[in-house]
Amino acid sequence: MRPAEFWLLDSVIETWYPLECLASNDDMYLVFNRRGHGLTGETLVSMLDRLFQDGHLIAKHRDDDKPQGTFVPTRAEIEAALAGALKVYYGLTLKGGARWEAVSLPDWNRYCDAFLGIDPEVGTIISRDRKLVETYLSLCHYAWNDMSVIAGSEKWDVLKPWEATYWKTLPDGHRIQFEYKSRDAAGVTESPPSAKQFFEGIRNWYTRY
Repeated sequence: MRPAEFWLLDSVIETWYPLECLASNDDMYLVFNRRGHGLTGETLVSMLDRLFQDGHLIAKHRDDDKPQGTFVPTRAEIEAALAGALKVYYGLTLKGGARWEAVSLPDWNRYCDAFLGIDPEVGTIISRDRKLVETYLSLCHYAWNDMSVIAGSEKWDVLKPWEATYWKTLPDGHRIQFEYKSRDAAGVTESPPSAKQFFEGIRNWYTRY
């Protein structure tokens, strides 16, 4: 697999993204928080077209007035989407996910989905490894340094199966949900080495190509 192909598959392993974000280096850095794929013009269009036609990528419309569901875009539609004239998301198929896994060798037991809801203020942490969830909870005020967990609000359950991403389903996942409150950022302390090491391990749950 060429590095640029891996970049395109890897960019959507957790969520769909607008296809037009791939056309601007500024957008790529802001959206994907990484260096760009290095492709331009017809080279980018051709690689995307091949990934779509080979069944590794799939598209869906971002416009509610368009037909819903996924589709394989034509080359002309890819060009229009990159130009912003057609509002389209791109994402992985199961085939594309399997190709990504063959190269990246992910450890799904180390994968963790963690996020904070705003209204209501409820946080969620999910992983196949309950101990990992427990550790994440104990350190989450370093990951989200303007919040603190409300003691006694924690609720555990097990998801069977667990839809870890939009394309990957795992047998189970341990989930904890909790209420939190915002706190003054001025009172935030620097993460200790143990917290930095833990979160670095979370980020490296698969091999970057």
